[in-house]
Amino acid sequence: MSAVQTDLPHDPCPCHNVQRIANDILEINPKWAILEADATVTRPGDVFVHRNIANQFHPRDDNVLSVLEYSIQHLYIRNIAIVGHKNCGGVAAAYKQAYPQAQVDANATDGLVLHLPEGLRNSRDPQNAINRWLEPLVERIRGLLPPVSLEVVTRDNVIFQVENLLTLRDTILGWSAGQPVLVHGWLIDFTTGIIEHLVTEEIKT
Repeated sequence: MSAVQTDLPHDPCPCHNVQRIANDILEINPKWAILEADATVTRPGDVFVHRNIANQFHPRDDNVLSVLEYSIQHLYIRNIAIVGHKNCGGVAAAYKQAYPQAQVDANATDGLVLHLPEGLRNSRDPQNAINRWLEPLVERIRGLLPPVSLEVVTRDNVIFQVENLLTLRDTILGWSAGQPVLVHGWLIDFTTGIIEHLVTEEIKT
């Protein structure tokens, strides 16, 4: 794989300009591969992708941790992108749970309605899986200063997941053998094809 251009712009960039950052990157994204490929102008196999609901990064999730370890230690990836997208159903559902009084289009949540009973985090009931998964995001949203819009929450969610990933600095440097790793936060608008760069943090010794 070729080296990656890492001096990403801070302003929204047209998707046809994103090909310069296509290789050697791990993308954590809730959308299908064809959408990711269209958004980044990459070929199948250029981007190693981990998908989940609402692009969450849970530091204790063995699924995402194994993907992270494999991509950094064995594929020698040195750029990680947490990629959210506008009109995300998982984020909209968490927003509605955090602010029941908020007016949210029924279509925005993709029909997802969360239920967070007491003691949910310690539950292993498979019927509560999606509620457990999004509970940290609901708590994060509740901690934001109201009033807060769904658009602001969608952006903050990406930054929140970058912050979660950065809690593993020492572990990531162990996997990279001390080489610097860049963590990017992106937001895609699939109606325009624009990827907006929100944040980049460098993990280094």
